[in-house]
Amino acid sequence: MTLVQGTDGEVKVLVMSTSAMEDLQNAIGCVHTFVEELGKLYAPFVAQTAQALLPVFEFSMAEHIRDLAFETWGELCKVARDGGQPDVLSQLVQEFLKRVVPKLEAATGNGLDVEALKTQADGVCACLKAAGPGILTAEQIQHIGQISLNAMDASIKREEVEAQQKKGDDEVADDDDESDEAALQIACCEVIGSLMRHHQDVLENRRQLWKLHLPQPPPPSPPGPFPLAFQNHNMHHSLGALATKRPCRMY
Repeated sequence: MTLVQGTDGEVKVLVMSTSAMEDLQNAIGCVHTFVEELGKLYAPFVAQTAQALLPVFEFSMAEHIRDLAFETWGELCKVARDGGQPDVLSQLVQEFLKRVVPKLEAATGNGLDVEALKTQADGVCACLKAAGPGILTAEQIQHIGQISLNAMDASIKREEVEAQQKKGDDEVADDDDESDEAALQIACCEVIGSLMRHHQDVLENRRQLWKLHLPQPPPPSPPGPFPLAFQNHNMHHSLGALATKRPCRMY
């Protein structure tokens, strides 16, 4: 169910049945296959296909269907790039970012649909990877990167708060919620990776700053003493090598 406000200000309630949802998923999957397989030969139909996908961005539906639509949009960007249509490519990227990035930017509170946020981050990543360099301005690149960091930080904080709330309780932790947050954090990292891939020159000055925001792995443990059996084996091997005047090789 989705609430839509018309041009006259009247709010309408749109409802899609399960069978219609399945038909939509099959249709998007079919289009995705055509775009992926035909490549730049699909270029004459890019604009029409993109226009048909726009309602999926806003309508309330299963996230795996929206994710498929976002993947298809990324394939359309690739077709436009390979087909030598820079204006079409720029329009596709800008339209996608205009509709999706503000939703990701608002992902800093509690009670959010984490799965939807992960879908949005995956869509941004797919779009940026397919678009390649020379499409975004320096301000857009830095803005998207900062939004991704903020969304990841907010996700980590939600995990920490939830862990503190459940600490000492008898309730069993919800593994699905934890896996959703982890998936969102990975998706945000992939957005930053796609920016680094195509816009290293713009992000060179911000790379160290971003590293400070990313979770750092724990330092490696100092090497401990080898097991006694291993020491005895090496000692025996070394003495044998000296006795035969052969070079000692450590395994």
